[in-house]
Amino acid sequence: MPEPTGEDLGIGRRIAAHRRRLGLTQQGLAMRLHRSTSWVTKIERGGRPLDSVRTLLEVARALGVEVRELTGQPWFPEPGGPGHEHVPALRGSLTALRPRASHTDDQTVEPRELETLRRDVLDAGRRWQAEPNCYSAVIPLLPALVNEARLTAGATTGDERRGANQVLATVCQLAQEVAARLGEPDLSWIAARHSLLAAQDADDRLLAAASAWRVCHAVLRVDSLDEVHDVATATAAGLRPWLRDPTPAAFLREIGVEA
Repeated sequence: MPEPTGEDLGIGRRIAAHRRRLGLTQQGLAMRLHRSTSWVTKIERGGRPLDSVRTLLEVARALGVEVRELTGQPWFPEPGGPGHEHVPALRGSLTALRPRASHTDDQTVEPRELETLRRDVLDAGRRWQAEPNCYSAVIPLLPALVNEARLTAGATTGDERRGANQVLATVCQLAQEVAARLGEPDLSWIAARHSLLAAQDADDRLLAAASAWRVCHAVLRVDSLDEVHDVATATAAGLRPWLRDPTPAAFLREIGVEA
């Protein structure tokens, strides 16, 4: 099939052409994007606009093409590609056997006040969701936040340690999503695993369930469907005895959401 070109070809038709070139069904592309098949259908038919920078990036990566091949025009350099300058630092903060106790200039890294660290982690999460320039605004913050959260979790005891592990689980959830968006599946899995272990150490079952979902998200990126099924099934089974009434409505009530 010839490459989709031509000024009269819209984004939706370009997506459909690249999808077919890969031998993907609409359902297959939907699974890669963690969206519904109907969403893909509407995008390809032009019934739904694709005007989000982040979504454009996700679709382009799922299809293995550059964004300009979908838009049909030059585009700004794509943020968050595999060569992103902060990936090595993020990798180091997640894979180091022990968190760094000093900066590169040999200044000691002191564990911060837990509430201050929690506030900064939650603020990074909000900025990732809300800011148009979320890549440049958030990714430079993550290596230090992950490292400080690991330091704090290791330096506290009792209830404070539980809170520190909750913060660590939360920042690693964010790191997992960022790593996935950067096209770093192994780093995404490592972050998800850190998140799950921290949530388990905090004895926070809901946070552990959210972290398990992150593990599913990470392994789905490498098409490990059996592992996704196993993790999801084990997580659901682990939550069921904890709930007095294991129905969707009861679960929502448990976490403070009215069904």
